[in-house]
Amino acid sequence: MTDTEMKVSDSTTSRTPVAKLAMVTLDAPDASALGDFYSAVLGWPVAYSDENYGL
Repeated sequence: MTDTEMKVSDSTTSRTPVAKLAMVTLDAPDASALGDFYSAVLGWPVAYSDENYGL
């Protein structure tokens, strides 16, 4: 039996999620610029931005 098969067949493996990730916080010297960057990369709009915070 391979390691992968052992992990799948292990009785302690749960298939039910225990948490849901809703947000990640990144510290940056220029939060607005970082927000603009990720907006362009992901294609998502910037919901809110000021000099210290971007969402």
